[in-house]
Order: sequence, then structure tokens, then C-alpha cells
Amino acid sequence: MFPLHKTVPVATALLMLGLGPVLGALEPNSPMGIRTKRTLASSSVWYKTHRAAGRMFALAGALGLSALLFEGRWVLFAAVVPAILAVVLAIIYAARVPDEQEAAEARPSDDGIR
Repeated sequence: MFPLHKTVPVATALLMLGLGPVLGALEPNSPMGIRTKRTLASSSVWYKTHRAAGRMFALAGALGLSALLFEGRWVLFAAVVPAILAVVLAIIYAARVPDEQEAAEARPSDDGIR
């Protein structure tokens, strides 16, 4: 039997490392993923958000392994906090990422009239 204080960080890290590439490859409006009004409305925002989330999840997985360096209750904290931060930061990123469609609509058209 594996000790829980060693299993949780490894399992969390493997989950985050495994989800990173999956998130980066999701098609727009997939049932899995970061589904906000902005990501569902724009494929550009969807792709940018999920590529960034994939990198954040991979980094969270790597940081989660640092929990193996801790003892006691800090193990769970060090294993789970990077994963939670990756999710929260990905949602914030989705709200802030520039959208080419919105930018194109906001730009004045140059139709030759001056």
C-alpha cells in the first residue's frame, strides 16, 4: 500500500500533466474545457485560453511534485494549491485575452474615404 502523503502529490501532478495537452487540443465549444461567455462566443478566445491553460496545468503539475519535499498537512496544501491556481488563472485569462474579432470590429474601416 502506498502512503497517502506520497500518493496525493504524485496523483495530482499526473492529472495536471495529463490534462495540459488535452486542454490545449480541445475544439471550440467542447463539453470539456473552460466554458465562459467569451470562450463560447469566440473560437479565437477559446484557442488562446485553452493553449494557455494547458501550459498552466503542466506547470501546476510540475510544481505539485514539490509537495514531496514537505511533511504533515503541508503536503496536501503544496500538492493541490498549484492545481487550484491553474484553474483560477485560466478563467481569469479567458476574461482578459484579446479577441481578434472584437478588435477588428472596434477598428475603423479603411475604405478609402478621407
